[in-house]
Amino acid sequence: MNSQPMPMGSWEFDRENGCLSGPYEYYIPLDRCRTSAEVLDWIFQISHKTWCTPETLADLIEAFRVVVDPQARLCGSGVEHGPINVLDAWQ
Repeated sequence: MNSQPMPMGSWEFDRENGCLSGPYEYYIPLDRCRTSAEVLDWIFQISHKTWCTPETLADLIEAFRVVVDPQARLCGSGVEHGPINVLDAWQ
């Protein structure tokens, strides 16, 4: 499997390190994105950063959609389906 980082706007998925990396060398470890609450916490945590723009936040949500697939794997029909191992799908 290709271990090169996958860019998604201002974020990129780094399979080798198991994280999303973003502006200002900010890293989100995917082993801390196992439930819908954890993903939502990261979204709001980033939204409060002074460097976060609407585009940065939209890019992060898209990165989570692509990498984690929250609606299918975590919170479909408003029901918590976690915890999951996000990286299992990418190995």
